[in-house]
Amino acid sequence: FPVTIRVHGGAIPVWLEPTVDLKNSIQQAEKLRIAKAVVSLLPENGTVILDAGTTTAQIVPLISDSARLRIITNSPDHAVALMEKENVEIILAGGRVRKGTRACVDQWAIDTFEGIVADLAIIATNGISMARGLTTPEPAEGAVKIAMLAAAKKKIVVADHTKFQQDYFSKFGDVKDIDLIITDQSVDAGAVAQIETTGIKVVRV
Repeated sequence: FPVTIRVHGGAIPVWLEPTVDLKNSIQQAEKLRIAKAVVSLLPENGTVILDAGTTTAQIVPLISDSARLRIITNSPDHAVALMEKENVEIILAGGRVRKGTRACVDQWAIDTFEGIVADLAIIATNGISMARGLTTPEPAEGAVKIAMLAAAKKKIVVADHTKFQQDYFSKFGDVKDIDLIITDQSVDAGAVAQIETTGIKVVRV
């Protein structure tokens, strides 16, 4: 039997990819707290890569109106929401849009991140563990995340507690590849302790 993740109203197998609508319905308070912590770390002036995802979506409305940022995203939803921010320059990574996650993928999206240097990348993940690293169900999305990580000086992963000790089909990085993980207070203490032995900081909000 497949391993399952408990969600409001039931459970889903970990090898299936939850849709944006499903993700939006779970861990809402935790995702908002994580987003607030991320916003406090944004530069006042700089280039930020913002991954598609429901946790990263919570960041957009919290960005200061005074911040002068260039934000590169593979999420059409994020790009539209960012139109409300007058001082934000928006670059949308093109490519095929996956309807389930509303993320742009494939070579056109990857090409957007090649040859650039961003100050910060904020990356979402479906799974994170010491054994398997950072994982996502879909290889096409994993390939874009690899390009995002390679383009950034500093790398932050945002993941609520349900993502820890979960492994999905496509690996896009190791825990040691990132600088900071921001999660919520319900995260398993043992999982955090394992990660922190590598020197990676884990912030619980």
